[in-house]
Amino acid sequence: MKTALLITIVWMLLTPFTGKCQASTDVSGIWKGTSLCQVKNSPCHDEEVVYYISKLDSSSQCRIIMNKIVNKKEESMGAMKFEYDPATQTLTSTDGVHNAQWKFSVNGKQMDGTLVYNNALYRIIKATKSE
Repeated sequence: MKTALLITIVWMLLTPFTGKCQASTDVSGIWKGTSLCQVKNSPCHDEEVVYYISKLDSSSQCRIIMNKIVNKKEESMGAMKFEYDPATQTLTSTDGVHNAQWKFSVNGKQMDGTLVYNNALYRIIKATKSE
């Protein structure tokens, strides 16, 4: 069981960041911007972020590797799976264990997002797709 989990994690980290999450919309690529805290007196901090979006096996599933910039270097915050809805041009990921929902709306090279944590707006994210 532990071996299978380790193989899955290594596979996710080594899979190239290419492809489209949906054939008609290219959301894959590198997105850079800000992630701003909305809850005062929390462990949350405003951050500069870099997100790497790539296709998974299903045409509607994407993986976003989320990094933050600290001392001008990228630090990993983790990777998550998202569902892409081409009708609304949104990426959504729900984490029931941590009571969190990430949602990004894509409009061309602009992406606006939110993190709702414990039913409160926790972060507002704005990113631009890199060339």
